[in-house]
Parts: sequence; C-alpha cells; structure tokens
Amino acid sequence: MDRRELQRILNLLRVGTERLLLTARGCDEGAVRSPSLLPGWSVGHVLTHLARNADSHVRRLEAAADDRVVSQYAGGRAERDADIEEGAVRPLDEIVDDLTRACEGLQQVLVAFPQDLWDRAVVQREYFTAPAATLPFTRVMEVEVHHSDLGRNYDPADWSRAFTIRALPWVLDRLALRWADVAGPAASWQLQPSDAKGDWLIRRTSQGSTVNTDRATADCTISGPGHALVSWFVRSHRASTSVINESRHRRSANVAVG
Repeated sequence: MDRRELQRILNLLRVGTERLLLTARGCDEGAVRSPSLLPGWSVGHVLTHLARNADSHVRRLEAAADDRVVSQYAGGRAERDADIEEGAVRPLDEIVDDLTRACEGLQQVLVAFPQDLWDRAVVQREYFTAPAATLPFTRVMEVEVHHSDLGRNYDPADWSRAFTIRALPWVLDRLALRWADVAGPAASWQLQPSDAKGDWLIRRTSQGSTVNTDRATADCTISGPGHALVSWFVRSHRASTSVINESRHRRSANVAVG
C-alpha cells in the first residue's frame, strides 16, 4: 500500500469516527439501553465493542512497533465477550467517554506510527497475519458497519462511495478464505456492483470455492449497489454463504441485493 492510499484510508477513518462519536453523544440513557440491529446486543453493547476494538488495534500496532505479533485481545474471544457484556451496562456518560478515549488513543498511535514499519506483521481477526498497513481499513470497516448497526439514523446508504469501493474487495478477500472449503457441484456466480466498475467471479468446484476477478460467463449474477452488496455480505454472511453452499444445480437463480 502506498503512502497516498494509506493517507486516504486514515482520512476515511477520521471522518467516520467523527460521525460515530456525534451519534454516540446524541444518545440518551433510553437509547443506549435499546436494542441495536445486532441480535442480542443493545446500543451500549455496540458502542462498548467499538471502544474495545479500538484498544485492540492499539495493542497490535504497539506490538508491531516492537517487532512482536500478539493476539487481537489478550484473553482471546472470551475476554472480548466478557468486556462487552460488562461494559454495556455502564452509565451512558461512561460508555461515551470510554469510546471517545479509545478512538482518540487509536488516532494518536496511527499518526505516530513509523512509516517504515507498516509492513510488519499483525494478527487480523485471529484468523491470519497481515501487514500492519491493513489495520487502518479494518478499523474503518468496524466504524462504518457498526455505526449503521446502532439503528440511529445512519445506515449503509449513508456510506461514502470512497468507503464502499474499498469495502467490497476487502470483504470478498476475507470471504474467499471462509469459502475455500465450501465444495459441491460445479457452479459459478458473477458479482456485479451496479454503481461501480469491476466485477468478481465466485466459482465452486468439488475441491472448494474461489473468489477472483476473472472475466468469464457465469451461471448467474449477484448484483446491486455497492453499499447493499457490502451490507449483505457482512450482515447476512450466512445468507450469502448459503447461496454458495446450498445451491446444488448447475443453473442457479440470479440474486438482486438492495
């Protein structure tokens, strides 16, 4: 990743974080206890998760600066989940102040991170390692998607085009890892965003599934605006995976998203 693109991503994060904090500061006690769009989580759960996620980015970046690779959360997923449950029931002011502190702390680390260390390895979502330069956009994804999960007058249609054109390939790269072991009768899907250039070919074989930018005639298409496709893959990954996993016919139905 070149420095100009990294700076663009850092700008996306700065703007997205400002919007998120504006929404958080507009909540009252009733709002923070109300259900979010994530099953089983209140608005307080989502805001607490965003604070702890920011801390997890700081943890990995500080380790990378010392040439170490550490897990995203010191106590793994169990610690993450416990911290969210405990933090979600705090008073509103404490939740918002904590989120503000965590976001500002991450911003300080990102600005000060040495330019020559961005290629050092970090853990990405406990699944794989990647260059530290991938973490800023990972945080942008967290901020934008979970901001829309709050159900507070911000949804995927409000995402900027600069975000969605980066988010779709980011999501598909990670789904490719998840789908690698999804095998079945040969079938293919052409993914076509209706408001941006580029398309992707999802191909399933008896050995597994792949996602790439090959141009080929596919059995069917998955189409829709970029923001709707990102939301569908992120929020409804079980539904999108089922399209790949459960279709047993050579010719599948086209899928329109959004």
